[in-house]
Parts: sequence; C-alpha cells; structure tokens
Amino acid sequence: MSGERLHDEWFRQTSETPSPPQWPSTLRPGRPAGDPFWSTLGGAVGGLIGAVAVLALPKTVDLRTQPAIGAATVLVGAALGAAFGRMTRRLLRVVPRIALGAIVASTVWLAVYAFLILRFAPQLTTSLPFASSVLDALIFGACLGVLPPLRVRNERGRRP
Repeated sequence: MSGERLHDEWFRQTSETPSPPQWPSTLRPGRPAGDPFWSTLGGAVGGLIGAVAVLALPKTVDLRTQPAIGAATVLVGAALGAAFGRMTRRLLRVVPRIALGAIVASTVWLAVYAFLILRFAPQLTTSLPFASSVLDALIFGACLGVLPPLRVRNERGRRP
C-alpha cells in the first residue's frame, strides 16, 4: 500500500512552473581566463623565444653547416609553446607559469631522454650530454611561461 502511494507521488503531474533562469546580473562573476586564440599565440611566441635562446647557447652542433636543425628546433619550439599556452590559459600569474614551464619541460625531456634516446638512439648520448640538455630544457620551459595570456576575459556561464 505504501509502495503504491510512493509511486503515485513520484509520477504525479505538478502544476508548478519552473523557476526562471538566472539573469547574468545575478550569476556569480566569472573567473578570468586568457582568450584561447591569444593564449595560443602568446605560447607560440614564448616557444620561439625559448628555442632561439636554447640555440644561442654554445653547442657541439654547428648551425651554419646544418641550418635545417635550427629551423626544425624553432618550429618544434613554437608548436610546443602554442600547446603550452593553450593549456595554461587560466594561469595568469607569471611566476607560477615560469615554474610550471620549467618543471614540465625538464620532466618531458627526462622522459624523452630516458625512454627514447637511450633505448633507440644510444649513439646520440655522446653528442647530447644529459646535464646540458636538461639545462636547455629548463631554459626553454622558463621562456614558455614568460608571456602571460595577452587578452583576458571572464568566463561567465561556463563550467567551473
């Protein structure tokens, strides 16, 4: 008997109208975030700066005789910087961005060095010593985080 009453109450049609949606003025203020396009563009510029900074350090590779390596490094740096800028568009403060960039870049380089270079191309370890390459990754990561999002907007009505 109580089961039937619960069933009836559950499926009972109500004549109450739903409450009106909240107007934008009553919503809580949105949190600031970088515009996706400008964050990606700023990250690409930071990647370019980082790649050029790493290439400017003294190396064993002569870029005058092998300019394709320098061009590829700059393009890969811009692509990685664009991805980093897009992913960190909600991180607006510069110091945490620099720290995150340095930590992520050195961690990714450690994984690439340990799992790819040492396994599949061990002959590169003589021309690419680990200590100097990790410092290069730290410099590149710090340059990635130097530029905060160029345009900031409030994301009102979006997921928290």
